[in-house]
Amino acid sequence: MNTINKIYFSHGRVAFKYGLLDLDLDKNSEVLIPSYICDSVIQPLRQLKIRYKFYELDSYFRINFTQLGKLISKNTKAILKVNYFGQPDQIELFIEFCKKNSIFLIEDNSHGYGGTYKGKNLGTYGDSGFSSPRKILDKLYGGVLYTTKKNNNYEKYKLSQHQNKYFKELIINFLEKNKKYKNLIYKILNRNIDYNDIYNYKEKEVIDYLLNKSLERKYDLHDWSNEKIRRISLWKKIKIFANKHHLDNVIDEPHSESCPWMAPFICKNLNERNEFLIWANNKNINAFPWPSLPLEIINKQGPEIDRWNRLICFSLNNINHNFFI
Repeated sequence: MNTINKIYFSHGRVAFKYGLLDLDLDKNSEVLIPSYICDSVIQPLRQLKIRYKFYELDSYFRINFTQLGKLISKNTKAILKVNYFGQPDQIELFIEFCKKNSIFLIEDNSHGYGGTYKGKNLGTYGDSGFSSPRKILDKLYGGVLYTTKKNNNYEKYKLSQHQNKYFKELIINFLEKNKKYKNLIYKILNRNIDYNDIYNYKEKEVIDYLLNKSLERKYDLHDWSNEKIRRISLWKKIKIFANKHHLDNVIDEPHSESCPWMAPFICKNLNERNEFLIWANNKNINAFPWPSLPLEIINKQGPEIDRWNRLICFSLNNINHNFFI
């Protein structure tokens, strides 16, 4: 069994980039990625000039592997499997598919750091995997790369450790200890947002950094067992509320070992979703559309747009939990 190495970076997308480099993918390689994906995941592929091809998902974010097999070409070297909403769905099928087609499996666990499946950390089932603990603990920085490659020499890329500026760090620490001010700032920032604008949620490219040791220790020492219990419990409370208001479940029940970032539900249409987003903002509840889709998918105007128009996600971080109790 290969030893899995864990390396912290500033962001999950940076970890993904160096995972691609570890796999020795070049500009002639092709990576299969899901069509419902955040544009930030595409950024490393563009930076490395690696070609990619989209594969489609059904309404419940599941894959038809017969259709997926038709996308394989001589240049296909890897496939990106996303653990949507932190859930370990179809993992065995992906592993079997990759073995059959002799391609790498890359596991995107950005929505579920701290989660496990059959006792094994999510993100470690592929030849390469990455995750975003910063999303779970509501930090600005924190991405993880899981790789089986030995003797990773990231110094050759001249990466330095990311250091927060002192003033910014003071503000972050203050807001973490005073959640009401953090919620107020979130409410103000979202007051005038146009929820109809699918381009509103684009993320800027980031500079490549290794994570500083102080944040590494915080992530390593965190009580992830209780974190999972808390998040799954809150998801179930939100589900009762959502179903009472006739929102459909994307996932019937969160996996018992998962550590989800958010709980997703489907609205009837765009107007209903926007009404819920406005309501949530007024109640200091962190709810949002997801994701910031790639331009290729937006321009195509396929089924992904309708899904984006109707999907609402409730954060399981520092929201007004009492409202759902």
